[in-house]
Amino acid sequence: MIRLSLLEDAERFDDDQRLAAAIGASLAPYGRTAPGTYRFLVVDTPVGLVHHQSVYERLLRYQRASRISLLCVLAGDLRPGSGAYEDSPVLRLPGMLRTTSVGVLWTGDIKAARRHGPPAPRSATDPRALGALTGLLLVPELFDQVLLRLGATCNGVAAPGVRLLEYDLSPTACDRAWEKGAARFVGQPSQRAGVRVTADKPASGPSNLPEPLDRLADGSGAQHAVEYTRGGPLEATRSRCVGALRDAGQAKNHLATVGGLFADHGAGAFSVALADARTALGEYREQVSDVVELGARPQAATEPAEAGLRLKELGLTLPPAGITPEQSGEGLRELAERLFGAGLTLSGVADRFEDCSARMMPYQNDTLTEGPERACPQELLAPGGGGPPHTSEGAAGARVLTFLAGALAGLGVWPWAAATVGVLLLVLFGAILIPRHLPDSAPRVRAAFGSGYAWAQGTAALLGGAAAVTLGTLLGLPTWTAPIGLPVGLVLAWIVVVREWNRAVRQVWRDSGAAALQGAVRALDDVLDQAVRQRWWAEPERTGCAEAARSVSVVLGGVSATVTAEAAAGVRTAGPTPGLDADREGRGPGTTHRPDVPAWMPWAPSAVRPGSGPVSGAGPALARSGGAPDDRTPPWVDREDGDGGPDLVATLGGDFADLVVRALEPYWESVKGGHSASGAAKQVARRVRELLEEARRHLLHNGVIPAPPYADPKRARSGPAGLLGLGLDRVVEVAAPGADQDLVVQLVSPAQLPLLSRDPTVVEWIRFAPATVRDQVDGLEADGDGAVWTYSGRYAGQLRLTPLRAGSVETLMSYGGTRDPYDRRAGHPAGGRAAGEATAPAPEEEQPHPANDPSDEEHSW
Repeated sequence: MIRLSLLEDAERFDDDQRLAAAIGASLAPYGRTAPGTYRFLVVDTPVGLVHHQSVYERLLRYQRASRISLLCVLAGDLRPGSGAYEDSPVLRLPGMLRTTSVGVLWTGDIKAARRHGPPAPRSATDPRALGALTGLLLVPELFDQVLLRLGATCNGVAAPGVRLLEYDLSPTACDRAWEKGAARFVGQPSQRAGVRVTADKPASGPSNLPEPLDRLADGSGAQHAVEYTRGGPLEATRSRCVGALRDAGQAKNHLATVGGLFADHGAGAFSVALADARTALGEYREQVSDVVELGARPQAATEPAEAGLRLKELGLTLPPAGITPEQSGEGLRELAERLFGAGLTLSGVADRFEDCSARMMPYQNDTLTEGPERACPQELLAPGGGGPPHTSEGAAGARVLTFLAGALAGLGVWPWAAATVGVLLLVLFGAILIPRHLPDSAPRVRAAFGSGYAWAQGTAALLGGAAAVTLGTLLGLPTWTAPIGLPVGLVLAWIVVVREWNRAVRQVWRDSGAAALQGAVRALDDVLDQAVRQRWWAEPERTGCAEAARSVSVVLGGVSATVTAEAAAGVRTAGPTPGLDADREGRGPGTTHRPDVPAWMPWAPSAVRPGSGPVSGAGPALARSGGAPDDRTPPWVDREDGDGGPDLVATLGGDFADLVVRALEPYWESVKGGHSASGAAKQVARRVRELLEEARRHLLHNGVIPAPPYADPKRARSGPAGLLGLGLDRVVEVAAPGADQDLVVQLVSPAQLPLLSRDPTVVEWIRFAPATVRDQVDGLEADGDGAVWTYSGRYAGQLRLTPLRAGSVETLMSYGGTRDPYDRRAGHPAGGRAAGEATAPAPEEEQPHPANDPSDEEHSW
C-alpha cells in the first residue's frame, strides 16, 4: 500500500527516477523493495486529475509490475464542463484511467461541514477528514473491495458516503501497555553474572533439554564413553586383573569339592591368582588416576593434541559423538522457542542458556579427583586386605547337626551305644582336615577352624551320644535300634563335615578380599568412564555447543537492553520523514512526523506549528468517547477508546517474545553453520529494532486485537474485552447486517447532491469490521451482502459508493502536458488540445493547497 499526495509539489514525480526513489523511500520502513504488486492510493483534486496525467501514466506502468491497482481520491469542487455541459460541473476523467484496475472517489465536501456546520471556503479541503478517509482506504481488504465495486459502475467514478468507528486503545493506554509489556517480557536483571554453574549444580526450573543437547549435556549421551584400544596398556592391565580374579574363582570352585578336603587341590592356585589380581589392580588404579589427573587440569592449560596423545598412549579410544553442529544449533533454537513459549522472561531465558553452556562445557567434577582412591583403597591391595570382619555364621547349625548325628549313633542299650565313638572320630577327623587344606592366604579362616573348632564339634558328638544312651536305657529300647541308628548317624556326620568344608571355603573367598577386588575393578571402570565422559568425550562438539549457548545468552542480554530502550520511547516515536511524504497535508513547516503514521491519527505526534501551543504526546482526540465529535472531527468519524483489558499486558509480553524468536532466526543459521558469532549481538539487536518498528506500525495501523505477523499462530489471543476493556456494542451498531444506513454521511455538499445518481440500484454498500469479531458481529446471519472482514482491528462501519449521474463525467481522450483542459478561452476542443498546439504554462487558477499554507489557522495544527 503506497499513498501519494499530489495536492502540492507534484513536480517531484516528473520523471521515473524521482518517482522510483520516492516510492522506494516509502517502502523502505517495511523492508520491501520490489513487491511485484502495487496498490497506489493517490490524493488529488479534480483539476489535478487532468494536469497530473503524466504522473498517473508513470504509476500505471511502474516497473512493469505484474499487477498495479490505483485508487484516486479527489477532494474539491468540480468545474463546469464544455459543449453541452458548459453550465454544469463536470469531472474530466483522462481516458487512461478508465480501466478496471483504476477507480476514482470524488469528495466534494470531505468534512461534510456544509451539512453539519458553517460553510467551508470554496475548494478548501480538510486534511484531518481527508486523512481519516485515506487511512481507512489504506486497509488492503477495503482498498480491493472499493476498487472492485467501482469497476461495476459505468465509468469507475463514485462519491463516497461514510460512517466510521475507530475502535482501539487510547494512545495513553497503548503507550502504558507497551512499556509494561516490555518490562514484563524483559524481567528482572540476572544476579548471576560471573558465577559459573557447574554440571553438578543443575539449573532450576524447566531442565528438559532437546534431544541433541540432552545427549551432549554432562557427556550423558555416550552409552559407553570408554573404548579400550586392543592391546593397549589399560586394556592389557584390566584384562590381566579380571583374568586373575577369574582364575581365583575357578580355584575356589575346585577347592570346595571333596577332593580339596583330602588333598591340596586348588589352595595354592587360589593364593597365586589373588596375588596376581592385586598386582594388576594396583597398576590399573594408577592408570585410571593418570586419566583423572589429566582431566583435572584447567582446560586452557591442556592442549587438545597433547591430551589426545596421552589418552592414546594409555590405550583409550573415544567413541564418536554422532552430533553435528547443525543438530546442536537446531537444539539451541528449539530450547529458546520452548523457554519463550513457557512464558519465561528474557532474563530467565538468558540464565537458562548460561546453565546450558555450563552443562555442555567439558569440565571434570572436582570430586572425581579422589575417585580412584575411593574405588580401590590402598589396604585392599595388601595380602588378605579388603575382606569383611570374620563371623562364625553357620557354626551353631553345625553343632546341632553333630549332636543329632551322635544321638542317632548312640540309640539302643549298652554295649551297642558305644557306636557313638565312630561319629566322634569322623567329626574330629573332618575338623582336623579342614584347616590343614585351607589356602595360606586366609589365616583368619584357618584360625577359626583350629583346635577350638575340633573340641566344639567333638563335644557336640559326645553329648549327643550320651543323651541317646541315657534315653535308650530309661525307655528300654530294643537292641535292633542300634544297627539302624549307627549308619544314619555316620551319614549325617559326613554331611556335616562336607558342609563345614564348603562353609570354610566360602569364608576364605570373603576373607581374602576376592569379592572386594571384583567390586574395585567395577568401581574403577565407573571412575574412568565418568572422567572420560565429563572431560574428553565429544570435546569439540560440546565446546562448540557451550560457546554457542553462551553466545545466545550474550545476544539475549543485548536484546534486553534494546527492548528496554525502545519500550521507553513508546509507540508514538517521532522522526524525520524520509523520501516520500505520504501524509504531508496538514503539517506546518518545521514539524516532524512518522512516515507510516497518518497525521490525522491520534497516534501521531501533533504536527503543531511552532509557537501555536504545546504538543501533547497523544495529539488531539478525534472524538470524545461515545462518538460525540468535536469542532475538528468529521461528523462521520466516531471513536471509542479503551483503557486496556486484563489480558493486554500479558498479550503484549507474548508478542515481544514472538518478536525475539523471529529476530533470532538468522542467528540460528550461523550457529548451525558453525560460523563465528562475534557480530551476532549487533545483528540481532538491529533485527529486533526493525521488528519493533514493525510492531509499532502494526499497533498504529491495525490495533492490538489482531496478532502481529510475527506472532506464534499456536498462541491463543484474547478478544476485545480482554485486550481493550471494551464491549462490542458499538461495533455491532455500526457494522452489523441491520445497521442503520441513514447515518452514513455523504461526503458532498447539499448543492452537489444533484451531481449524484438517484438510482438506488446502482449504489454500492460495503460494511466492514475486524475479522476477529466476525462471529459476534454477524452472528448467524448469512454473508450475502459482501461484507469486508479486515485484518486490521481498528475500523468498523459502512461505505456507500454512489455513482455520478449521466453527463457528470467527461472522458478526456488525450492530454497536452500542463495546459488547463478546463480553459475554454484557449479555443481547443473539449477532448484535448488542438493538433500542433504549443504547450502553455500552468494556469494561474491553480493555487497552492490551503492545507499547506502556514498562515491558515484552520488547516494547521
